[in-house]
Amino acid sequence: DEQGSPVPDALVRAIAVGSTEAQAAAGTAITDAGGFFQIDGLAPNTYGIYGYKPGFYTQHTAGDVVHGAGRRNISLVLKRANPGKLTNIVPTTAGASAGVLALDKT
Repeated sequence: DEQGSPVPDALVRAIAVGSTEAQAAAGTAITDAGGFFQIDGLAPNTYGIYGYKPGFYTQHTAGDVVHGAGRRNISLVLKRANPGKLTNIVPTTAGASAGVLALDKT
């Protein structure tokens, strides 16, 4: 993370540059207790490396070149997300079920 601590159990995806993040990944891994990961079997190409973990912002690299049968060290720093909050909501009109909220469109 941004404090230098390892982030275990994060999902890491390698996505070919030029593809969208929503497309299938060329390879995936889960970080170990030390925050390390390894993705095997990637074809030579340029990939964006994306990291995901609940409570953290999604982070990615701009593009790392992978050569056949090679090994790359890639550092991906996950940043802790701030707690979310709801804004611009008001109680629904009379007659609605208690506890139901509607978006204030003003």
